[in-house]
Amino acid sequence: MGRVGITGSLDIKPTVRYVCLMSRTAHNPEATRRALLKSAAVQIHRHGFQAASLEAILAETGVTKGALYHHFRNKHELGLAVLHEVFREDMLRDWREALGEGDHPVEAILALLERQQRGASACSVECGCPLNNLAQEMASVDEPFRVAIEEIMSTWRGLIASALERGQRAGMVRPGADAAGEAVFITSLIEGAAGAAKTARDPDLLRQATTVLASHLESLRAERPA
Repeated sequence: MGRVGITGSLDIKPTVRYVCLMSRTAHNPEATRRALLKSAAVQIHRHGFQAASLEAILAETGVTKGALYHHFRNKHELGLAVLHEVFREDMLRDWREALGEGDHPVEAILALLERQQRGASACSVECGCPLNNLAQEMASVDEPFRVAIEEIMSTWRGLIASALERGQRAGMVRPGADAAGEAVFITSLIEGAAGAAKTARDPDLLRQATTVLASHLESLRAERPA
């Protein structure tokens, strides 16, 4: 699977064509399910949940409609599975790996910003962040989607806040910094920048936001003893 990064990109390679895919999934229900999730994730990221086409997913994967409904009762269930199993796992994996125990949280986030900036694809700008997209599209009209999106965002904020608190206890982060508030600010800037860049189709907005965020993160470092 691809990774959802700080720029909001989801770099999922297109699935292989019908014959090759069918040879792998025909007798492997789990492989079929993964193929459906992967294809649906691309559709939802590019077009939104409501415009995502089941027909396109079936055509790309070579899966029959009956097989799709064996794994997912309807499009809504498929969309929630993509949200939980693809978007959530890919985004949080990067942040969990970056914010390891004992690491300097400011340096860890700066390093992740740099990696994600280097690895940003055209879809980072054209498609935006899949979570932000779904929040704008679905949060006001579908409660299960809203709850699922907020759980992901809350977990993301929690990872950052916990890392900053560990950094404070270790003397690496300014003791007066509001860890929870900083987590809200950091995630909001990331999501807002992804939305602004998508609307403007301008990757410079992402770079500018990353530069500003990096400067702010530097201000969270604890002062070194004289």
